[in-house]
Amino acid sequence: GDPADVLDGEAARHVVVFLLDGCNANLLYDAIESGEAPHMAGLVARGVAYRRGLFASMPTATLANHTTASTGAHPGHSGVLHNAWYDRTRDVTTNLLAMDQIHSAMVHLDPTVETLHTAIHRWRPDAFTTAGFEFADAGADFSSFAEIRVGDTPPFPNLDDVAHLSRPQAEASKQYQFMSMVDHTSAQQTIRAWQRLDGNALPTLSWVSLALTDEAGHESGPHGAAARAAVRDSDGRVGDVLAAVEAAGALGDTAVFVIADHGMEQNDPGNTTRWDDALSATGVAHRQVAEGFVYLH
Repeated sequence: GDPADVLDGEAARHVVVFLLDGCNANLLYDAIESGEAPHMAGLVARGVAYRRGLFASMPTATLANHTTASTGAHPGHSGVLHNAWYDRTRDVTTNLLAMDQIHSAMVHLDPTVETLHTAIHRWRPDAFTTAGFEFADAGADFSSFAEIRVGDTPPFPNLDDVAHLSRPQAEASKQYQFMSMVDHTSAQQTIRAWQRLDGNALPTLSWVSLALTDEAGHESGPHGAAARAAVRDSDGRVGDVLAAVEAAGALGDTAVFVIADHGMEQNDPGNTTRWDDALSATGVAHRQVAEGFVYLH
């Protein structure tokens, strides 16, 4: 049905968005129904859930759809076309997954496109908004990436201090460890804002990006043990943030969203066919970027 059918005319004063990067919708709902994600199960029970998930914008890539989720503009309009693309005007290939570019992805945002942060401030100049480890952070009053851009890298916790950590997965994977530390920090920075420890107002918008689900899905496959563990760990962090909202006395006046930038699905590992040879055989000069964009010269 029409998504507008779930609206009842009431408006919340606060919004919290949890973006579970790359999370497969079928896995998420299975974890909810099996009792492994009780906090998100509570949100489903009290609200509305799209059982079969939603369609992401094309291309279904992280940078493109983080931006679309935060702006409402599809990649062809936002300026952030993919994780990587060729900029004909400057004759350069942008790669927003490179460490020297990832924290500044919003330099590519079309200046006519608003994020939710900038739209909220246009409507309420005194509002306070946060972006926890979110690429599309333009206009946020607090942004993890904005701090990194000025050289203030957040102190990541020791692994023993990371809450909601699936130990078997962490012991098997350095990347699982690292992304768990990142997501713990994203949640804790959001909680700090809700505790008003820096003298800020209660957030009108808190955008909390949790990336472990994407990393684990790549490692184990979207239905594998690591991906399921990542959903459990993420659910714990969702619960911690919601507890802080409740402690601030605002839970009853807060709309909570759980979304993903894209999903994942299992592929046949034996299918390694590429189209490079076929493209080269055409004799047409071209450039291929991000295994999907083909530019003709």
